[in-house]
Amino acid sequence: MAKGLFSAGAALICSIFPELQRVMKALGATDEDLNVFNEDDGKMVIAEMAVAAVKAIKIIRLVKKQVAEWTAFYVDLLGEPVDFTNLWIPPKPEGLDRLIIVKQGMTPSKLFGFCLAKFLAWKYWDDLDCITSDRKADHDYAIWVRDRVEADEELQNRSAENLRESGVVGITLEERFLYELKYFKETGKHLDIVNVTLCAGSHGPGGRMVRVRWRGDGLGASWSYPQDAYPCLRARAVVS
Repeated sequence: MAKGLFSAGAALICSIFPELQRVMKALGATDEDLNVFNEDDGKMVIAEMAVAAVKAIKIIRLVKKQVAEWTAFYVDLLGEPVDFTNLWIPPKPEGLDRLIIVKQGMTPSKLFGFCLAKFLAWKYWDDLDCITSDRKADHDYAIWVRDRVEADEELQNRSAENLRESGVVGITLEERFLYELKYFKETGKHLDIVNVTLCAGSHGPGGRMVRVRWRGDGLGASWSYPQDAYPCLRARAVVS
């Protein structure tokens, strides 16, 4: 247990302890129940509560910061106000620290157009709206992914078929385009400069899979077979 985390959490719990006692009594706790906090087991409970409280506060701050960034991102992109106040955010899993918000109406073709307006880009399909994705932007929604330039090393050498059989939820083409646009706005740089993102949450006509990468010719959206598995072809795991 990190000393700094424990100290900060303990201070927090101590500051709200009177209110905590009041709530517990309202829920039916007796004075005898509350006395447990003066015992060794009770002190351990307080320690665990402290750590959980600090972690929860850090996550809340992270979510607020990223929602605000996505709000500004869409205002700049669309030139109109957006409101994600009531957007449901899935619980953040350990290790997946980047939030991606997909606004209603964000189609593959529309997002490719936004990319093309900012940097070189090309696509295999003439009309990207032929792509079918597991998650559709018929409403605003959010996902969590790993915050990294290259697609997930943990998922290298795994085909789309293998990922689906294993229950791994993968990023869609729309989500990958948005990640590229947001990362470019933040850094002026690009994703997948060495490897390739397998957009395991999307597929094209004939069951072909979609893949995206950055090379000298810009951002490329092309295809692979569902059975293809290479060290450089990697999905990005998603929690939605």
